[in-house]
Amino acid sequence: MGRKPYLGWRPNKKDKKIVSSILKAFDINDLAMRNLNELSGGQRQKVSLARALAQEPEILLLDEPTNNLDLKHQIEVLDITKQQIKNEMSAILAIHDLNLASRYCDKIIMLKEGKIYAKGGKEILKPQNIEKVYDIKVKTKQINGNTLIIPQSNNKKIPEIYKKT
Repeated sequence: MGRKPYLGWRPNKKDKKIVSSILKAFDINDLAMRNLNELSGGQRQKVSLARALAQEPEILLLDEPTNNLDLKHQIEVLDITKQQIKNEMSAILAIHDLNLASRYCDKIIMLKEGKIYAKGGKEILKPQNIEKVYDIKVKTKQINGNTLIIPQSNNKKIPEIYKKT
């Protein structure tokens, strides 16, 4: 389905080559002939991204592409996306996981109440920015050129309803 905008009356060699390489990159050959309603949420997420990449877009818009994926598949999907960007494609990604943003995004925009609070490179992932936007204390640590964000307990009183009786 990802090649549909380019198909004539049948797929050509280029279409088959592109789809084959994407199926292999995502390790989803076994999903190729299954119905969408038979796939798990994570499988659907990978198939949707693979379908978008098969169209060879100049700009890829991704809204929470790691949603419903376990840690291994989050890294796999973002590694593949990063590789595609190296191949002269741009990606705009909406993601809430700041650790993944630090690892995969060249430029970051932090929003607060629908407005840009901070924008720039990884340098904007400072505790004071994160604390203002997310209303939680954090510590940051630099590891292999990436900022690791570590949320701290906010030590707020636990509401009575959640206390054991």
